[in-house]
Amino acid sequence: MNKDTIQRYVNNFRRGLSKYLKPNIGLQLDIYNCNSEGGMIVIYFKPGGESFDNHIEKYTKISDALKDMNQRFFSGDLSGLHFSGTNTMMDNEKILLIKDSSIKEWSDSKLNEDLKSITQPPKSKGGQNEAR
Repeated sequence: MNKDTIQRYVNNFRRGLSKYLKPNIGLQLDIYNCNSEGGMIVIYFKPGGESFDNHIEKYTKISDALKDMNQRFFSGDLSGLHFSGTNTMMDNEKILLIKDSSIKEWSDSKLNEDLKSITQPPKSKGGQNEAR
């Protein structure tokens, strides 16, 4: 992936997400550039901390980065794992964005969709779990 494309996305993502946070919340972004496979961004909230980016350039495969990082989203043999589009996962500690290498996934319009998926609850599509 082009470093400038990733950094522009990260800068705009941080600016967009910060609008939803209290003033004293810092963001640590671990940025994994996995070259032709795309990249991952892991967002940690740091109450009272400063915001900073941590660029991790040693992986060419997203599955290898997932194996080495502290995450509970995927387990087992990850070697055959392939991602397309944007994949968003969240737990109590972090938000994980996995994006393929297409320019569309790193665009401003996709950034707005990504922020919306994180900051707004999903809309009910009806069905059994809908409150009546």
